[in-house]
Amino acid sequence: MEREAGRTTIALHVTIFRNSDSYKPRGYESFFLYTHAAELVALSPRRCPSEDNMKYTVFLMAAFLSCAFGIDTVPSLNVTKYLGRWYQMYADPAVMETSERNAVCVTADYSLRKDGKIGVLNRGRLYTPTGEESSITGYAYMTDPKEPGKLTLHLDGVPFLGSYWVVKLGPPTFGVEGLYQYSVVTDSTQIMLFVLTRDVETFRNQYDEEVKSFLAENGFTHLYNKPVATLQDKKCLYGAKRPSPYQTMKEFLRYE
Repeated sequence: MEREAGRTTIALHVTIFRNSDSYKPRGYESFFLYTHAAELVALSPRRCPSEDNMKYTVFLMAAFLSCAFGIDTVPSLNVTKYLGRWYQMYADPAVMETSERNAVCVTADYSLRKDGKIGVLNRGRLYTPTGEESSITGYAYMTDPKEPGKLTLHLDGVPFLGSYWVVKLGPPTFGVEGLYQYSVVTDSTQIMLFVLTRDVETFRNQYDEEVKSFLAENGFTHLYNKPVATLQDKKCLYGAKRPSPYQTMKEFLRYE
């Protein structure tokens, strides 16, 4: 069936979700509830998505649910080289109109927890580079060792899991630790887009065109998922980096 049924019942699914604590969506036609509920409040945990935001997301689903999503994730991912501070260079309209509305100077800090999961701290400033900080914490983890680029995302206070798919990585040449220079992240439907980098100026000078070409070649060209630059400049008031005692695999194993 069912794609036709999925498209025609999508609004009903959301209506039930908003009015029933017991509703549990099933099937591909309900991917929004599983995949994007977390992202909708990623930078604004103190407020629920507005009705306008919800309608916008439902519109995107209804319009593009029939599209085929087949982007490959990275074949290998060294978690240790993925940890630390990232600066967001691009998101897309689906992100900008929901989880990151009015957000600038967006960062992500990843650390290795003792349970082996990746700790997540997402932060941004509202409206201006020195505006009010908005943040949320959570964790991510691999569900299948054979697909290391496909992670599951949990954000604190969000009752549904999201997907975190790493589809392109920069060279592991940043700093003395040899961290990945950049990362391109999407979800299982290719609606959400995040481009992260270790250093803003290095990315602009060395990797920006490479990444934009990759995005254009891999379907990030639509109204809902085309890249939109995130404001990052010298006026940004960034939160302090929060190193973890388990920030490297060696340290993690020492605590076991």
